[in-house]
Amino acid sequence: MKEKFYIDFDSTLFDSNKYLHELNIICEKYKINKLELDEITNKIFKHHKDFFIDDLLKYLIEEKHIDNNIKEDFKILENTSFLYEDSILFLKNIQNKYNPILLTCGNISNQQKKIDACDIKKYFSNIIITPGNKSTVQEVEYQNSIFLDNNPKEVERFVSVGAKRVIRIKRDTDKYSKIPLKINGIEEYSSLYEVLEGLGIKQDEYLL
Repeated sequence: MKEKFYIDFDSTLFDSNKYLHELNIICEKYKINKLELDEITNKIFKHHKDFFIDDLLKYLIEEKHIDNNIKEDFKILENTSFLYEDSILFLKNIQNKYNPILLTCGNISNQQKKIDACDIKKYFSNIIITPGNKSTVQEVEYQNSIFLDNNPKEVERFVSVGAKRVIRIKRDTDKYSKIPLKINGIEEYSSLYEVLEGLGIKQDEYLL
């Protein structure tokens, strides 16, 4: 039986910075600057305890009286893949050795839309979306599995619940990349190419 490999989505496979950058561009088109957008998203987050793009669109139209044409721009955003360039190659090359499971947190509908746009479901045996932290999900097998995540708090929690192997990806553009880990026993890499090498999958063995 293949070893279970739980893989994070945002800022691990999916370029969240690029996604938010494109969202900013759309809002600027309708005269909503970044500062104002931040204030609006904070209001939504405070009310829902999460960021939900449908609520943002509703707020912009109903409260800010933005032109309905913004719906088309949001639809394009939601149907665009923002995967990192190394994500698909990584997912292809762990299939033979591991049982990949996507483990992500956030608003279920919002996360599902982003995952669907990336067309990556075929690479996972299961997709788990949780509203809270990832170390308390009942269906996750922590002790006998590998975990890959960018968030320092999450990888530290995985260690605390007895994960077999924990890997942190520290991309240069990630907001968490400068935050040091507080505990030992966590591998760190700057790209998914490096993660593959750390897993013993060499470049000359890649499935392209």
